[in-house]
Amino acid sequence: MKIGSALDLDKRLGSYQTACPHRAYRLEGSAFVPDRVAAERKMMEMFKADRHLNEWFRIDVSIVVRVLSALHRKGK
Repeated sequence: MKIGSALDLDKRLGSYQTACPHRAYRLEGSAFVPDRVAAERKMMEMFKADRHLNEWFRIDVSIVVRVLSALHRKGK
């Protein structure tokens, strides 16, 4: 699982695995939050025990999507 932020989601997704013709990834969740940097930092702190490498984590996608949804609701 990768946790990150982007101004242009489509452009960011297009930059992943550029050597892989199959684009072996999928978007599991996204949300608009007023402060994307703070939201990313908060999620990385919450899941620091599950960090694998840089912005990559070994964590169940349902947990990350639930937290992302909560951050989105809080930001409204």
